[in-house]
Amino acid sequence: SACSLLTRVDKRIRPEAGLLERLAKSTVYLLLQLLPSLRTLLPYMLVCIVFSLFIVWNGGIVLGDKSQHQITLHFSQVSYFVLLTGLFTWPQLITSIKRITSNIKLLMICFIVLTLLFILFAHFYTISHPYLLADNRHYTFYFWRRILNYSDHTRYYLSLVYAMTAILMTSLLVHGSSELLALVYWVCVVLVLFLQPLIEFRYFILPYP
Repeated sequence: SACSLLTRVDKRIRPEAGLLERLAKSTVYLLLQLLPSLRTLLPYMLVCIVFSLFIVWNGGIVLGDKSQHQITLHFSQVSYFVLLTGLFTWPQLITSIKRITSNIKLLMICFIVLTLLFILFAHFYTISHPYLLADNRHYTFYFWRRILNYSDHTRYYLSLVYAMTAILMTSLLVHGSSELLALVYWVCVVLVLFLQPLIEFRYFILPYP
């Protein structure tokens, strides 16, 4: 798998190498490894080409009501993913507390930066989708009404929880693999979630660690 290949790549690079050096060398090594595999990748590339043609023919990816499924920047999806991941994996996350408290200065810098980032997400990239507000048969309706939107300021207070949970998740990822894999993981999480306008827990299945 791509993850196992990336793990092998990371082990080939000297441990004292910086993050940028590791990223550059890993990219070159991955490309060299993938070139002989083009024949294997051809069926997947064909699927991507056919899917792209379908999007052009259909005028978009949506089969139903296109007006309610517009591509929208919704970075708060990352915040919700972090919150739910923390709820379901807290026994694992608390094992990282000792590691992150070994460097209080770095912890505080990361915490402040991430808190500000999540506050920006909450202020500029929070979407109240009509489907979310109209259907009280789904868990997400109550997740939004009773937690995320409990008051006008709840979404901002939760930024503190998002930031600490993200730090614990990153520490756990780095401890189990490397800084490079942790970086790639978060990039992939953002790419999967940030264009989804509707809060749906099924969107979180793919990036769930």
